[in-house]
Amino acid sequence: KKIIVKILCLTTVSFGLFLQIYSQSESFNSIAKLVNFSTYTLTTTLSILFYVLLISIIIVLYHKDLTTKNKKVAKRQILLFIIAGIFFLLSFAFQYSLIPLFHDITPVKYNSLYALIITIFLYIILAPITEELFFRKLLISHFLDSYKYSPRKAVIISSLIFYLPHFLNANTGLFILALGLFCSILFLYTNSIKLTIVIHSITNIFAILFFNGHFVKANIQYANLYGILSFVLMGLAFTVLIVSKKIEISV
Repeated sequence: KKIIVKILCLTTVSFGLFLQIYSQSESFNSIAKLVNFSTYTLTTTLSILFYVLLISIIIVLYHKDLTTKNKKVAKRQILLFIIAGIFFLLSFAFQYSLIPLFHDITPVKYNSLYALIITIFLYIILAPITEELFFRKLLISHFLDSYKYSPRKAVIISSLIFYLPHFLNANTGLFILALGLFCSILFLYTNSIKLTIVIHSITNIFAILFFNGHFVKANIQYANLYGILSFVLMGLAFTVLIVSKKIEISV
């Protein structure tokens, strides 16, 4: 199992980096034209094929590991998880509003209904489910059980592996690291990926709207304020999440 998980990690990271780099090349553009796709549509299609393969491997090889029971969670904890999630998503919204001030953003244009459908399918359904199953459910459990890592070490390493395929993206790379840490801690406290999938899907909806040109550009005069609010909300999200762990669970 250790070897297979290592191979899956290496393959996932390598594929993410390769696709980011190669999709900018002339040869990739030529292939896209050959199949009558835009480079974006071809990239999204290849991503879907990879994720389908990855989730199939995970289900076939690790289906027993995916059926572990969720931890018993008090109602007050669930409320705090939701509050932390709201703070986290608001922080993302403020950060996205700042990006156009410092980076030139070329909105994604869907040149066909197929492009729109695969975008929604990949980013709102397939990617959140596959990535949460792999990076949270499988990797964290694997690090805790097979490597006997401490919970903190398991969270940090799984989040870094989750971040690596995205770090070349200067616009959203660090957001991805924050998302990985938040979802990893949330999974660690609940042993359930339902909430993490929801959080992941919503952040991806933000990304779709943003890169499709539907973003609110912050006023340059309030850029510092937006930045401060973003970090404060992010800090509150992690604080509430950590505090929720201290609540005694009454069974």
